[in-house]
Amino acid sequence: MTLLWIDGRHWIPCLVLFTLFSHPRSNGWATLRWITVGLTAHVGATHVSEGLLDLAIDYHQALHKLVGAEDIGISYFLVGVKAVFTYRIAWPWRWGYLAILLLIFGFPLPRIDLDDPNFTAIGHFCSLRIGLCFYPMARERGRRGEY
Repeated sequence: MTLLWIDGRHWIPCLVLFTLFSHPRSNGWATLRWITVGLTAHVGATHVSEGLLDLAIDYHQALHKLVGAEDIGISYFLVGVKAVFTYRIAWPWRWGYLAILLLIFGFPLPRIDLDDPNFTAIGHFCSLRIGLCFYPMARERGRRGEY
């Protein structure tokens, strides 16, 4: 289960971000919706990034030593949840928040080198896009307490 694995060097930022973005009740979200968005982003981004890496290896555009590379951690889960919370932010601030997310997770993409593909950057951007696809789950419900 690589979703819950945290690299020993960077656990404090992960703890802070996980605490800020993972408490669904404080944002009016039910736990099931929060887990659905996070797991979908994690699994989908992992499949896309690992699949692209596998294709790059097959076509000799990536080093063969990357065959057994694993992408571990909670970052794809967190990025998906951060993305869907874009829709929970008030209207004028929403675009600034989204611009910051796109800048942070889109900036590494043009800098990817075929000799050393950054499949983690691809995975982060994919999880951002997957999280943004969950707009219907982020809308307000009719009654207070309805999840």
